[in-house]
Amino acid sequence: MSIPRSLTRTAIAVLIAGALFGSSLQIAVAHRGAASPAPAKVKKTANLIKNPGAESGNGSSNGSVMHIPNWTTTGATAVKYGATGGFPTTQTPGPPKRGTNFFAGGPHAAEDVESVMQTVALNTYATKIDAGKVKFTIAAWLGGSGSDADSATVYLTFYSASHTYLSGATIGPLTSGDRNNVTKFLSRSKTASVPATARMVDIDVEFDGVSGTYNNAYVDDLSLILSGV
Repeated sequence: MSIPRSLTRTAIAVLIAGALFGSSLQIAVAHRGAASPAPAKVKKTANLIKNPGAESGNGSSNGSVMHIPNWTTTGATAVKYGATGGFPTTQTPGPPKRGTNFFAGGPHAAEDVESVMQTVALNTYATKIDAGKVKFTIAAWLGGSGSDADSATVYLTFYSASHTYLSGATIGPLTSGDRNNVTKFLSRSKTASVPATARMVDIDVEFDGVSGTYNNAYVDDLSLILSGV
């Protein structure tokens, strides 16, 4: 018995459609099943600043000058939260994970500048730095007292191995206007590239006293982190 040509054509069309549909389905499933490659994680350092919140060593209970380990100081001090004399307390707006102490300008003569400073070596990251692949983020909580105009500024200065100046960065100052004349700390940060050939960086915190006999500029939770290392 012969098969009508119309039926033959229909059967062939069904077979072709099935084959095409099956191929499309397989391709769709393959695409759905193919996982996108995960983005490469940018490697970061831990905080490179030692004693970044003045927690090592004792904080003053009345604002007097105390030794601050890991820092070279000129007049500045470490003060306990809640110290007598109207200093910030643990309830003062500021770092969410604050410790016991913070940095303060300390006793001073009018229009004087107090400071804390330390140097961080960068030799470990030399290859990536020289390839232009490393960025830094400097951050800190800067604060002050009420309408007092004393203010703090953080300076970052990069040097070569021969101590040639390369570049710098600044966060602050935080003015009383920035604080709306309220005693508080505010977070400030900056991110930029580490200059090629950098082998060390100075972190210099300056407390600018404007009037009175006490420098009420405050700083807490300093941080220097490198990314792309």
